[in-house]
Amino acid sequence: MQLSKLTEAQLLDRAQIIYTNAVTVESIRKELELSGYDAKKIEEGKTFFEEASNIKKENDQKDLEVKQLSEEYKMKSAQLSDTYKAHRDALKRMFKNEATTYKALGLDIVMKTKSIDFINETDKLYSALLANEEVLEKIKMIRLNTDIINETKSLINEVALLRSRIFQLKAEAQNLTQTKKEKINDLKAKMNEIILVAEVALKGQDQMLEAFGVVVR
Repeated sequence: MQLSKLTEAQLLDRAQIIYTNAVTVESIRKELELSGYDAKKIEEGKTFFEEASNIKKENDQKDLEVKQLSEEYKMKSAQLSDTYKAHRDALKRMFKNEATTYKALGLDIVMKTKSIDFINETDKLYSALLANEEVLEKIKMIRLNTDIINETKSLINEVALLRSRIFQLKAEAQNLTQTKKEKINDLKAKMNEIILVAEVALKGQDQMLEAFGVVVR
């Protein structure tokens, strides 16, 4: 199979076979040396392999972190949304005939759906509740008190921090992905070079070529 058709994992496996056998199999090493492909050139290829392998591991780890944090963000956001909607609905019913308070709490506006707007909107509501002693006293009747409000504000902060962290990790992951592509392409070029040399040097020696990672048809 051509290198271009291999997955990244398959390519790295192939590279490991090639450079391991180029060093450890004496007959292969000697044939390569006769073609001018000495230990220095092999070591250069191994360096390309190690760099590509390391950056892929780092990129995969970063992608996993993004996935895990995104799942946590989704769960916490849903929890916040459910809590906020329940509180907001109860507050709207309680203050529907008190226009000034209704407006002061932002109950007269359409609820936001975009994440950053939603986070800001929820924080404004609970901050407004904490700032009004008279309202705080009244909303005890709907099981809303300072402890619950502060717990919800803590949840808002968690959601906001998770959102910020995800954006940061995604940017880091994108940079790593770009670097990985470059390293993989550099490795492919080196692999194509040594494969070409091996195919000429080991022509007719199918077993050796296969041990070297070259598929003989």
